[in-house]
Amino acid sequence: MADKHGLNTIAAEDTGDALRAAKKNYKEGDLIVVTGSFYAVGEAKGHIGQDSSLIGLTEFR
Repeated sequence: MADKHGLNTIAAEDTGDALRAAKKNYKEGDLIVVTGSFYAVGEAKGHIGQDSSLIGLTEFR
């Protein structure tokens, strides 16, 4: 969908690869967006040294 709107995108095999590619291609003023499930966002937070507790969240109780 981002490509459809003229935004630059990068496909990667996994979250770690995606964040490394984002860091490599980052230019001043860019915005890096991580979307997906709580698990995916929690995993991304873990890769950048933040609390990754979102990994355990679920909408099912």
